[in-house]
Amino acid sequence: LPRIPEWYEVLLGMFKRGVIPMPATTLCTPRDLVDRIARSEASVAVVDPEGAEKLLEALERCPALQHLIVVGDAPDPRFRSYAELVREAAATAPEARATRKDDPLLLYFTSGTVSAPKMVLHTHVSMGAGHEITARFWQDLNERDLHWTISDTGWAKAAWGKLFGQWRMGAAVFLWDQRGKLDPEHCLHVLEQSGATTFCAPPTLFRAFVQL
Repeated sequence: LPRIPEWYEVLLGMFKRGVIPMPATTLCTPRDLVDRIARSEASVAVVDPEGAEKLLEALERCPALQHLIVVGDAPDPRFRSYAELVREAAATAPEARATRKDDPLLLYFTSGTVSAPKMVLHTHVSMGAGHEITARFWQDLNERDLHWTISDTGWAKAAWGKLFGQWRMGAAVFLWDQRGKLDPEHCLHVLEQSGATTFCAPPTLFRAFVQL
């Protein structure tokens, strides 16, 4: 079987140790980053080179940040390389700590479509276990399924649509690392070739499919 992508392994490791991730969409501007970091009091930022450039513009207004990590080339000496940190890490993983069902698990911000984005805290039960309902009764998944949800990992849809409930039901998850503007025709071709048995996407994408 294909191995779990490294970033999923990192995310799951955070959950087991009580670290609270706050995923952010690539659409965030430096102003958005300042607002989210200030409101959440985030102390660590993990970004790609493009995100690092945005963060540099916001850095002076983010006093809570203590550690800056970049996956790729660092644009500034204040950033540590993720690959370098992995090489320096101990051979054995740190022990997981006991977590309660009401412990914080994830922080997400709403899209801000109607008003300013709101910070929403999810617990181990509300997100970690609660979305078994989504996978079991809405997506109707089981261990024979290959499920594909299209979502930027910065949105909550990525968590409830292709991670927690889907794995609880034993389904495999299809990931497509697509960068830049989405091509609906190419997306349909990937879907045809993927072997996915179930598919979930925003209404705007289904509208684009119909208009092809």
